[in-house]
Amino acid sequence: SSATRTKIYNKYEIPSSERANYTVDHIVPLFMGGSNSEENLWPQHKSISTAAFENKLFGDLNSGKVSFQEALNEILKLKLGK
Repeated sequence: SSATRTKIYNKYEIPSSERANYTVDHIVPLFMGGSNSEENLWPQHKSISTAAFENKLFGDLNSGKVSFQEALNEILKLKLGK
């Protein structure tokens, strides 16, 4: 909802003038058990696309090439620098 997006932008201190450059995305993707809770949402700049990475990770996870923890670590590293 727009109210949720506003909360996320405020939480991450994205100025109103810059919000058109962002989209609210899941930190932990839904396919990995992530939720739609505000704690799992973050403002992702539109110049950054994680879709291809997440699709590959989904395949690697399902085929057993990576463990759930390894996949989670990669997601957090990519999105949050952790």
